[in-house]
Amino acid sequence: MAFEGKTIVLVDDNKNACQLLDMVLSKCGFNVMQAHDGQSGLELIRKQRPEFAIIDIGLPVIDGIEVVRSVKEDGSEATFCVALTGNVTEGGKREALEAGFDAHFLKPIKPSVLASFILEQSAND
Repeated sequence: MAFEGKTIVLVDDNKNACQLLDMVLSKCGFNVMQAHDGQSGLELIRKQRPEFAIIDIGLPVIDGIEVVRSVKEDGSEATFCVALTGNVTEGGKREALEAGFDAHFLKPIKPSVLASFILEQSAND
């Protein structure tokens, strides 16, 4: 499969949501790593250079907007960044995409829907 061996970094302070996504994505063949605040997520992304990063916007320490800006400024344009947020406003989506996110999803999201999206993006590589 095209996605086997590809790495995804999950950055979300909701550990239960992270575990559920990890389980679903791991079953698809992805190598999944987790961080639970913005600073540790940024460090993990910088170190691992994953193909995908799924980042909550409302993170402690550094928010998801700052994480993705830093990732993109570091030259990690190859990392496909997906924003997860409870912010339902059009302005929130626009801010996320302008900051450098490649896609934006509202919480709550079914893990299977997000996994299908990641699989589709991975197949397009």
